[in-house]
Amino acid sequence: GTLNDSRGGTTVSQAEPMLSMSTVSEDGCSSLASPWGLVEPYDFPDTGRGLRCVRAVAEGEELLAVPLEECWHEMAARRAPELAALADASLSETDAIALHLLLERAKGDGSERAAHLRSMPPVYDSTLFWSEAELAHLRGSDWLPPSRRL
Repeated sequence: GTLNDSRGGTTVSQAEPMLSMSTVSEDGCSSLASPWGLVEPYDFPDTGRGLRCVRAVAEGEELLAVPLEECWHEMAARRAPELAALADASLSETDAIALHLLLERAKGDGSERAAHLRSMPPVYDSTLFWSEAELAHLRGSDWLPPSRRL
């Protein structure tokens, strides 16, 4: 599939592997650029860690391709031998992926995804987990209604 960026017509598509998570460096970022150098890791002041283009790109030019096998997805989670006992459980897609992630994190450096896991933040905060008292700080902002819908 292809995703067109509404801001510049940039295209991201599934294609032959250009990037393997095994290229992630010990710090989780510094070598996460494609062999063609179209993207590099970057800490954006307002939004945090992400990838940015290192040069102007043409409309339709492929920026980054990641093989499905390198992604966290339900099918991979359900194929994990350690989770086989839960095959008949009525786990949601999200729960299956979360269990797979926790399983791989528990393996430490023995996980094939160890470098990727080290690059992930150790904690995560979202208004999804906020109490009513914390949500009250958003009163009067445009962020309160969508935060409550979570």
